[in-house]
Amino acid sequence: MSGERLIYSHLELVTDALSVLGESPVWDDRSRCLYYVDLNGKRLRRLDVSSGAVSDTVLPEQAGCVVLGQSGEIILGMQSGVYMLTGGTPEKLNKPFKMEGIRFNDGKAGPDGRLYIGTISKNFSGAFYLMETDGEMVKLLSGVGNSNGLDWDLARNRFYYNDTYKGTTDVLEIVRDGKIPIKLSSRRNFFTYSHGAPDGMTIDSAGNLWTAVWGGEKVVCISPDGRLTGEYSVPANNVTCCAFGGDDYKTLYITTADRGGDFRRFPLSGAVWSMRTEIPGKPVFRLKINKLH
Repeated sequence: MSGERLIYSHLELVTDALSVLGESPVWDDRSRCLYYVDLNGKRLRRLDVSSGAVSDTVLPEQAGCVVLGQSGEIILGMQSGVYMLTGGTPEKLNKPFKMEGIRFNDGKAGPDGRLYIGTISKNFSGAFYLMETDGEMVKLLSGVGNSNGLDWDLARNRFYYNDTYKGTTDVLEIVRDGKIPIKLSSRRNFFTYSHGAPDGMTIDSAGNLWTAVWGGEKVVCISPDGRLTGEYSVPANNVTCCAFGGDDYKTLYITTADRGGDFRRFPLSGAVWSMRTEIPGKPVFRLKINKLH
């Protein structure tokens, strides 16, 4: 991958159906569609990339992320808990617990089939959790400001984690004992952002980290050794998340927000964009669900 900066002509507008705060794009390889949420708009959005059609499911509260289940379920991290959409009606999956923070924010299914999800807070009073397959919530990190991008590099036994308010990407060690838990004591700073703050992110098949930069008008690529190898301009003040998809996983889908946007400069703030990459991404992990709790 070259380190040259892309101009807007290298991006493709996927949809101009604007979101107030588009987040958490997830490629579903079974239906060949892109799911994402409009957090402030309280909507789950499904984008058919072949036709460009966007269909919305109105939600009763804000959703910070969407995750796919192993049997095709749609799971949402919402304000009051983790829910599965059943016939359009959310069904709560998590057992009762005392949430630290205002609401759930970003989250993903891990390689162990469990949900990893964090909260947003004031004064770093949030937390980062693991949800067991039976719905039990286990706190992994405390003192969280804005829990955002996360992903796994299994080849290097790494777990990457963004706290937007800190302005850094951190890395933790993955300890392999059959369950692939996270060894929290090994947390260290991996990359510090000089302009804007890290939001959602994904990783490609070579271990390069792709991060959307809130307030930075860009997506950046960081090599496994912590070097900034590419900056890719996006026509929005606030770039929120990115995810690989398409048949060859060489399409990087990028969500943006119109919240806090300068519409004179960026009239398509809140749109979804895409760009082609030389190195493919990889399919997302899917969530194992046990609804018997």
